[in-house]
Order: sequence, then structure tokens, then C-alpha cells
Amino acid sequence: MNPADYEWARPYLHSDEQILWRGKPAKLHVFESVEEPFLVFGCIWTALVLYFFVIPTLRTEGFGFNWILSILFLLVGMYVAFGRLFQKTLCLRKASYVITSYRVLVRIRKSVHYYSKSELPPVTVIRYSDGEGSIILKQAISDLPHAHTHPMFADMRNVIHSIKDVDAALLAIDARKP
Repeated sequence: MNPADYEWARPYLHSDEQILWRGKPAKLHVFESVEEPFLVFGCIWTALVLYFFVIPTLRTEGFGFNWILSILFLLVGMYVAFGRLFQKTLCLRKASYVITSYRVLVRIRKSVHYYSKSELPPVTVIRYSDGEGSIILKQAISDLPHAHTHPMFADMRNVIHSIKDVDAALLAIDARKP
């Protein structure tokens, strides 16, 4: 890992604070089972829009209300099917994580969120079949069923997503605690 990629964390560190672990997402997107209904519904919606709106509109002449309506419905279907995938990929592309002796810093795009040892509850670890994993630091939505076991229900800034060295990150988190 290039140390220059983590220079963003320097202004947030105290003089006696040390970096214990740093990392980035190993994969830019992990397709999750909870995304399947959105993908299926969006694809069916898009197919129906193509059949009932776009194809008949192509047979007409001129640019009118039918064209605007067709394009609008087509964009809605494509967003439902693929919007979450692209949004998550864009966020994870610019994500990086730093665990120090006092806190956990999570950077998503240009915003930095940090959790001190006093506000960090017990973490939840999700391990994937390829050996990578995610660490859920704090639950954003705790009243949903299975919210504590799936990273999709946690806010992006509350999860260390898809990292290769989960055990090293957990050791760094435990080393911070009193």
C-alpha cells in the first residue's frame, strides 16, 4: 500500500497517536443477495418499457410527449436495476480506512468519519467465501430483521468493506480498546 494514499488521515491524528492498520476495499463491489430483487424488478421494468413505450414511440414521427415519457420510464428502470451497483462502486473506489491507537477513521470520497474508543460498540464481522470480509462498526438501522448481520443495512461510513486482512484489522481494533 502506498503511504501517500493515507496522507488524508494526518490532520486527524494526535501527536501521540499511531497508525496500527490501514487498508482499502479489496473489491469495488460485492454483489449481495439483497440486491437481487432490485435487479430483477429493474430488468423487468426496463423490458416492459422497451416493449410498450420505446418501440411504439420509434414508429411515430417527431419528438413529443411520448419520447419524454419513454425516456423517463426507461431511466427509472435502469436506475432501479443498476443504480445501487454504480453508486456503491463509486463510493468504494475512493474509500480508505485507518485504525489508530485511539480511533477508527473511515474515508468515503471526501468525507471522513471517525469513531473513538468510547463510542465504538462491539463490532460484527462478515466473512466471505473468498477469505475477505467486512467489519460493521456501528448499526445505522437496527430495527430491521438481520440488520446486524448484513453490511447492506449498515451505512457505508459505518462499515469497513471487503478487506483482505480482516484478522489484522480486528487485532488493531482490539488493541485500541482499554
